[in-house]
Amino acid sequence: MVEDKSSKKGKYIIVVGPSGVGKNTLINQYLKEHPQNELGISTTSRQIREGEVEGVNYYYISKREFEKKIEERDLIEYAKYSGNYYGTPKSALLGFLDRGINVLNEIECQGMLQIKKLLSRDQYLVIFIVPPSLEILEKRIIERAQISKEELTKRMETAKIELSYINEADIKINSIEGDFKGTYDDFKNKLNKKLGK
Repeated sequence: MVEDKSSKKGKYIIVVGPSGVGKNTLINQYLKEHPQNELGISTTSRQIREGEVEGVNYYYISKREFEKKIEERDLIEYAKYSGNYYGTPKSALLGFLDRGINVLNEIECQGMLQIKKLLSRDQYLVIFIVPPSLEILEKRIIERAQISKEELTKRMETAKIELSYINEADIKINSIEGDFKGTYDDFKNKLNKKLGK
């Protein structure tokens, strides 16, 4: 029997892991090589950072607007991280999946747990990016953005909590310090194998 590709649903490829582990870099490289997939663009209540672009990195809205989206159930998942909201717009994601398009997105572990309750098991894959060590992760966070000592402490505490969710993942990728190619090749190969490529 020949499979009807028009009825094949896409997969939501959820990439999780502590802040500073390289999730966005891995996703962006994969999308460059596999342009038939889409980037899931999250919505956030945090301020736009230098170098970020509205509608490319995130959709930036106020905290009040975000809370309205929560009330109206316009988000398939959301989480509060470091005092800011992050979430995934429901209609855009489901539209891509219904058309058979895979969507890659970086979300918080809280959001990943919500997705696992809302979508059927065949609709998503979870990839966990594991830092080389907490010391290297702290160094990356410091180099990435100017943050206060209190914010750094909060992020490192959050990283430890996030690492407790590693067994929720379908795929685990070890982020190799100083070897993006090796880390990316592992990411790409394991993901493609799960997608049957």
